[in-house]
Amino acid sequence: RGVATKKNEYQLTLEVGLKLRDALKTKGYPVYMIRETNDVNISNIERALFANKNKATLYIRLHADGSENKNTYGASVLTSSPKNKYTEKTQKESEKFSKVLLEEYVKSTGAKNRGVIYRDDLTGTNWSTVTNTLIEMGFMSNPDEDKKMASSEFQNIMVTGIINGIERYLKEK
Repeated sequence: RGVATKKNEYQLTLEVGLKLRDALKTKGYPVYMIRETNDVNISNIERALFANKNKATLYIRLHADGSENKNTYGASVLTSSPKNKYTEKTQKESEKFSKVLLEEYVKSTGAKNRGVIYRDDLTGTNWSTVTNTLIEMGFMSNPDEDKKMASSEFQNIMVTGIINGIERYLKEK
């Protein structure tokens, strides 16, 4: 929950997700949303299975970070490590996509690049059979970043960065 805005993470991520959906559809991309309202109760495994079932080219999980230190800021991506036995088929491409997405997001938003974080304990990653990433768009525990991410204008910039990452990855693939 945002320390300044009091906005819940699920609300922020849905706002950005809906803008991202609309922008991608405008560009002609097919988009499958895990949720389009806030009142959805679906596990991370079910989310990954949904992406698999729909044969998604890319599966993006939007998140906002938090820290005990209110001065911590920036964006990062989470993906599995090369040693993860559950993601052997998707790890390399997911890592590549994660890096490209983060680079473009940081370029658009001016966010601090906190890098790639390797996590092998995320069911949304481990159950996915398609290229995937989880982006931490910023810190809701940082008052300035919280306010920025809550603004519609900055959300548009965030979406631009994500789309630039998607398109660059697809072009380089």
